[in-house]
Amino acid sequence: MPLLKPSACQGCPFYALSNYITPDTIIPDSEVLILAQNPGEHEERGKRIISYRYEYGKRVEVTEDVKPQPLIGATGNWLQREFWPLTKIDYTKVSKANVIKCRPYDKNDLPSIGSNKPVNNITVTMLKRAIEHCTRVYLRIPRSTKYIMAMGGISLYSLTEQESITDWRGWVIGKDLQEGTVLGIDNYYTPMAGSTLYPHLVDTFPVIHIASLFQSSQYYHATLIDFYKFGRLVRGEWPSALPNIHINILPPSIPTTVGFDTEYNPTDNNRLEMWSMADVEGNIYVVDSEY
Repeated sequence: MPLLKPSACQGCPFYALSNYITPDTIIPDSEVLILAQNPGEHEERGKRIISYRYEYGKRVEVTEDVKPQPLIGATGNWLQREFWPLTKIDYTKVSKANVIKCRPYDKNDLPSIGSNKPVNNITVTMLKRAIEHCTRVYLRIPRSTKYIMAMGGISLYSLTEQESITDWRGWVIGKDLQEGTVLGIDNYYTPMAGSTLYPHLVDTFPVIHIASLFQSSQYYHATLIDFYKFGRLVRGEWPSALPNIHINILPPSIPTTVGFDTEYNPTDNNRLEMWSMADVEGNIYVVDSEY
């Protein structure tokens, strides 16, 4: 049964464009949140797809009635069947949310966050205002959350104001939820959720939205890898620890296989300034030439 919008939706540019709201599903003490973009008809009406069957060669949905909630339609079904198992994380212990909580004009499509092209008479300016309203009024990320999978460009933008999901998919952006500080935009970022420096930091892991793969399979295999990588991130297995770096310490021996690099000064007769070597045991030696 769809849920009518509450008065808190007033002031949003989408308020008069639809009647219903799809609330988030927050699991107490969960460390992982999937933040998707917006609900579909199944999510709005509380019709969870549990399987498919074929009648006279036509695929038919098998659904069950549940409370309206995120990721219970075709996208959520595909997510649970093929992508999420790669994370090896218990799906029942993961919170699920949408940035946008309604379906303007009873449609699923919204403009791309990095485009100027309207979709269904919705401009990107309207979309960004709706994102701000929904995020401020409804999005409540529990303090237990350490990792957010930002699924799609709208989700990434709502958390970091970055507009290119393809540039950031498969990487990690950190955000201190209390201070609003975003890490990883200008500098190389190593995930450090729960650090003493940023006690309210969560690791945001952007992925292509599963729904977009229905239209184009270009990022299908990359998305499979990203889900596998996300599971390793949550378990502390990725990224790998940096190797030992030895400054001005000569290696005790030279292995059979090494990586070797040199740095020269082209303005000083190509004078050697430093050399570096990486061995197969995870050691890096950086040596000044004068040393």
